[in-house]
Amino acid sequence: MKKLAIVHPSFGFAGAEYVAVRVADALKGEFRADLIVTEKGITVDRINEVFGTSLSREDLNIITLSAPQRGHILKKHIAMRFIKKNRTRWDILFSTRDEMDLGRKGIQYIHCPTEESYRNDLGLLRKIYYSLARLYSGYSRSSMKRNNTITSSLWGAGIVKRLYGIESTVIYPPVDDDFPAVPWMEKKESVICAGRIAPEKKIEDVIGIVEKTRILTGKDMGLRLIGHLPENGYGGKIGKLIASRKWIEHSDVLPRKEYKHELSRHRYAVHAMSDEHFGIAVAEYVCAGCLVLIKEGGGQQEIIGHMRELTYGNIEDATDKLSGFVKDPVSASGLRDRLRLTLPLSAERFSRDIRIVVGGFNGQ
Repeated sequence: MKKLAIVHPSFGFAGAEYVAVRVADALKGEFRADLIVTEKGITVDRINEVFGTSLSREDLNIITLSAPQRGHILKKHIAMRFIKKNRTRWDILFSTRDEMDLGRKGIQYIHCPTEESYRNDLGLLRKIYYSLARLYSGYSRSSMKRNNTITSSLWGAGIVKRLYGIESTVIYPPVDDDFPAVPWMEKKESVICAGRIAPEKKIEDVIGIVEKTRILTGKDMGLRLIGHLPENGYGGKIGKLIASRKWIEHSDVLPRKEYKHELSRHRYAVHAMSDEHFGIAVAEYVCAGCLVLIKEGGGQQEIIGHMRELTYGNIEDATDKLSGFVKDPVSASGLRDRLRLTLPLSAERFSRDIRIVVGGFNGQ
């Protein structure tokens, strides 16, 4: 059986990790995959529980690299150094954690570029940090550009083209479409927000939007947060906000079946990240029958068909729109019914497209 390296430092059991796991699942039987991570405690059993897969230890092996607890860029370059040193061990090298110099031509799935900033907002200290990390791995921009590149949205493909001058194949992330069907009026009049808890996700904005909506509507609206609370400054900040508000219910990452059930129980969802590259959670909210409100910009707008009624520019705008939904649930239900996934999204389609890319890959 051929061997596949799936390089995914900073493995956090969220949307990007679902992509990595589904790559292994799509290619099992033809490839035995080594998943290269920088976090301890990642097991095949835990992956199957969270993502609903049925991978065996023959399908997937976990290689855990020694790395500091924090610092995504450093973790990424530690993984690059390892893969470059050991590149002959595998038939195909596949990064599912954005652009990488793999030491030879491979495949890279870019959610959003991380080696260079498309916003041109890197300060001096961060530039030094990046330079030192690249020195450690021997990173080569030209070597990275040799890879076959996949992006997660048309928006992301445009960013990659502008930054690196390379064309990419758009393969939308895997999205399950078998959520329980709960009638609108039987759903909880509450907001759900699921996924990675990190500064760029702006969880404090979601809390603020729900809090202001409670005041404007006089409704005892709750917020359901699902995601691992990191042991860092941001995790502590969000933890304090949760602890001081009885109307927020938080849980860590849930098993897949329970997760789908939980999403389907809520009427509304809010996603606050600016320029989200895609947002698997956004697509899952739609599949679960939620009326979703997202921040303007990014690839997430492709999911909702660029419906302006469901995007917001700032917290006040979001509060006004969410309050309107809550005050007129019949109209909100009608808007939800208009909301249809206009993209060809499914886990099966993702697997098929990955097999096509890998089947046609030329490593020369």
